[in-house]
Amino acid sequence: MKKWILGVIASVFIVALTVVVLSTAGIGHAEKISEEFQMDGNILVKYYGQDDLCIIPSSVKKIASSAFEGNEYVKRVVFPDALEEIDYNAFSKLPLLESVIIPDSVTK
Repeated sequence: MKKWILGVIASVFIVALTVVVLSTAGIGHAEKISEEFQMDGNILVKYYGQDDLCIIPSSVKKIASSAFEGNEYVKRVVFPDALEEIDYNAFSKLPLLESVIIPDSVTK
């Protein structure tokens, strides 16, 4: 009986650990809000990431001027549906930028 209980506890622990590892690895399109995004409230001030795909967090309402300027890695950007404003030159000097789809919510 003790071996069976220990087996169940070990199984539960392994499942819980797997869920934690997968969620922190970004499986399932989890947003990556970290040192890559410099934020001021709901304004994306600067993107420092080095991935070719940038998924902007859903909390972002505005992208500031020069937020992506000079980034040598970004090829594609995915905007949140709630984005309202993209400042002038927010995406200047991106040599690899290939694809941008701006949502209808952007009015400026």
